[in-house]
Amino acid sequence: MDRVLRSEVEGYFIFIRRVSNNLDDFRKVTIIGHESHSFIFEALRPDTAYEIKASAFNFAGTSPDSRFVRRKTLPLPGEDDKPNSAESTIQEVKSE
Repeated sequence: MDRVLRSEVEGYFIFIRRVSNNLDDFRKVTIIGHESHSFIFEALRPDTAYEIKASAFNFAGTSPDSRFVRRKTLPLPGEDDKPNSAESTIQEVKSE
């Protein structure tokens, strides 16, 4: 049992979904390798709230999910009269 608890991380699962009236299913991203500590989400919708959670895995199993993080992407330029870029405020989820 002690050996299992000390097993090294082999990778991470990152889950993301839009927050809306009808909650979408989580999209699962698998990151292989214990040296990976960030991930850039692409194709996010502007001015949209997202929930993100993560877990680590190894050959012994999967860790409990992290707490949810909620973030909202920026609106497109010209929307709501805000001069923001279309880049997301959700750019990486870092493991700790």
